This record gives sequence, structure tokens and C-alpha cells, in this order.
Amino acid sequence: MPASGGPARQVTRGEAESFYPCGSPDGRMIVREGDGIAIVDPQNGRENRLTDLILDILPEWSPDGRWIVFTAKRDGADRLWRCRRPVETPCV
Repeated sequence: MPASGGPARQVTRGEAESFYPCGSPDGRMIVREGDGIAIVDPQNGRENRLTDLILDILPEWSPDGRWIVFTAKRDGADRLWRCRRPVETPCV
């Protein structure tokens, strides 16, 4: 729902499910997990894919909004990964 109030509306597109949305500190973007990690522009639904691995989960913004941190299972162990924002290439 908009910060100013009003009815809720869908902001993601496509067939992939979305989980654990997290709003950016400035309130302009959302990072979510689903079939990987993606940043979503809630105004138009466009996504910027960071990863495409289903085991990349629980994304969070850094307090200054410059980083996205998430958990990923690579090489058999869960570890924390981070991507700098803005993202120009996928974070793999």
C-alpha cells in the first residue's frame, strides 16, 4: 500500500513468486527473493535481477541503501553475500 495510504496494488510481474520484500531506506525500491534476488521499482513493476539462483534468499538493504546483503548456499554452505547498488551486472 502507498505510504500516503490507499488500496494495496500488485507491484511484481511474471510467473515467479516473490517472498520477503524489503523496502529501500529511501522508500523508492523493493528488493525481493523468489527465483533469485531482484530489485523491483514499485511504480512500474520493472525488475533488475541480481541473481537467478533459487537458493539466494533473505535480501536486506544496508542502512545507507548502497548495498544489498543476502544469504546464498554456494559451495555447500550458507554464507552472506553483498552487491553494490546501483547494480549494472548480475551479482553471482
